Amino acid sequence: MKPFLLFAAVAVVAPSLTAQMPELEPPEQLHKFDRLIGAWDGAGKVCHVPGEPAGDWTSKSVVEPILGGMFLRDSSVISFPDQPQTLQFVTLYGYDRENQKYMQWSVSNMGEVTASEIHWIDDDTFVTAEIGVSDHTPHVDRWVTHLGDDEHTTKGETAGGAGSFFVHVDGTMKRAKAMDAVTRKDASFYVPGAGPEMKRLNRMAGTYDVKGTMFLPDGSETEIEGVQTMRPFYSGLVLESYTSGRPGNYEAWSWIGWNAHEHRYEMVYANSMGEAGHHPMYWVDDDLVALFAGRSMGQPTVRRSASSFDENGAVNKSWTHVIVGTGEPARVFEANYAKR
Repeated sequence: MKPFLLFAAVAVVAPSLTAQMPELEPPEQLHKFDRLIGAWDGAGKVCHVPGEPAGDWTSKSVVEPILGGMFLRDSSVISFPDQPQTLQFVTLYGYDRENQKYMQWSVSNMGEVTASEIHWIDDDTFVTAEIGVSDHTPHVDRWVTHLGDDEHTTKGETAGGAGSFFVHVDGTMKRAKAMDAVTRKDASFYVPGAGPEMKRLNRMAGTYDVKGTMFLPDGSETEIEGVQTMRPFYSGLVLESYTSGRPGNYEAWSWIGWNAHEHRYEMVYANSMGEAGHHPMYWVDDDLVALFAGRSMGQPTVRRSASSFDENGAVNKSWTHVIVGTGEPARVFEANYAKR
């Protein structure tokens, strides 16, 4: 039995109200993505304005299992002729056991942090659809991916404002001969670097020793400890975090960015317990608060996690309250941080 831990990011250092759960194997459903595993060379066309000529793009990507095989991570770098800057993505593919659906979570060097449900149309085809706002204009995007053994195709269609859909991206990915690593660059893609919101958040960057306590429903307590490293990336547009902890061989990744339209931070995370999520975060005076509402362990759950900071912006403490079902709010976790 392994204690159920969730300290995927600084403001979501939180356990489930359930103290113990069985060792989990990667979900069988994740095998639907097996053909994506490996290295890929891509090429295709991109059109930004309907009716205008499409330009060329090429890409390199590596898809590999992470977090004990609970998720696949796709690291992609996309290049354009005569342009020095590259478009970069990190995308996680997974299966949400709690809600029984396929999901992807993504972060880019444009500062976007998103989550999308994946719909399998047949054994070889999956579709995602997203609604967003860019430059005060709403847009709808649909992506269709057809999988083969050594080749797959992707097509992205978009509609902005009151306009019609047009093909934005079209291309083919072919399996590369060598599993070369994709090198991410700490650079944004034709957008300014960190604004004041991310500069404030990025003050917490560093490596921390974390020690905390889970308060369990039966009145007992479980001690946890771990190491969390946070660093600004993509010119400070994203705060990236990696955590390892005990008990168990716990590990987690998370990314936080600023959503200018919603006026809030957004975080995606995944951990070795097979959990992943996409949560909003807000400053309340000098504390950072993260919220979750949904099902957890089969029960309707609301979770609020908060973190406090010292005068230099370093994290010094986090705590979590949870409401499960029709129960009363309960303080279920607290931890202290010591920056190295």
